[in-house]
Amino acid sequence: TVPLFSDLARDGDAKRIVELFTSPSIIGKPTVVGPRVPAAQVAALRKALRAIDNSAAEARDGVDEDLAFHRLLAQTSGNPHFGRLLEFLEQYTREAMRVTRRNDATRADFVEAVRAEHAAIVEAIAAGDAALARRRALQHMRGGDRRMRSVAPAGAKTRSARK
Repeated sequence: TVPLFSDLARDGDAKRIVELFTSPSIIGKPTVVGPRVPAAQVAALRKALRAIDNSAAEARDGVDEDLAFHRLLAQTSGNPHFGRLLEFLEQYTREAMRVTRRNDATRADFVEAVRAEHAAIVEAIAAGDAALARRRALQHMRGGDRRMRSVAPAGAKTRSARK
């Protein structure tokens, strides 16, 4: 069974997933975002951003659209193993994403932060600036971690909070 957000927060798994993707051994590598992303992939990323916006306009949680966007980002690396890693981690992040999206819906600043972070990544990719795209992806991961922590259920402690 897939852990719920409260389980992720309590067990520290969400933090570990964020650590995995923000690790210098992953995010610091040029393969996270390829140096030359074809225009068709950039167009697909922009279309995915519109799909996320449309899901919000239709009062849907947008989790499937958000995951699809992240899968497309993984494809920009040109490394199929990065995409496979992301697909594997979806089993742990899908439900947490649903919960955080529900929480985000009550916070316009969270919704706008996610939209801005996604757009910044895509624009860096479109500009051909892989280093900037990696920095933007890192900012997005850390921003998501901060947003998750700010709405963690009362009494839930992450491992870092226990130290």
